[in-house]
Amino acid sequence: MPRLHINFTGPRDGWLGICIQAKGGEIKVNASYTPHDTVAEFAEALVQILESGTCKPIRINEEPELSVLQFYREGDLLLISHAYEGYPPDVQPKLIRVPFLSATREIARKLMLLYQDVGYNGWVTHWRHRPPKEQIARAWTRFAR
Repeated sequence: MPRLHINFTGPRDGWLGICIQAKGGEIKVNASYTPHDTVAEFAEALVQILESGTCKPIRINEEPELSVLQFYREGDLLLISHAYEGYPPDVQPKLIRVPFLSATREIARKLMLLYQDVGYNGWVTHWRHRPPKEQIARAWTRFAR
């Protein structure tokens, strides 16, 4: 089963790059801080999939396009779906399938590292929102025990 790799670049001047890769594909987006706080929605969606197994959409404003990233649980797998709003229904979303525990652990770890590397002041300066510290900590503590 393919291993998940996730990288964040930034935030810088209101933009955050997100690259999610596995053997089955790649999802790359550049998220703007407005009108949706993609980082907060990303952390909330991770907590929700870990705690209740349900998905929560992560809205990504890519200016001018809006896309939606979602985490789904299917048995021992995490499915990561990415689709653009307004595209015809016959355009299939990108879909990555990876082992649930290792993938969610890696996402939580990278979110925690991102938060630590950027620091509170960096978030406020470059993302213009306070970082979702509580959600990141909740996700990470599930694996750090």
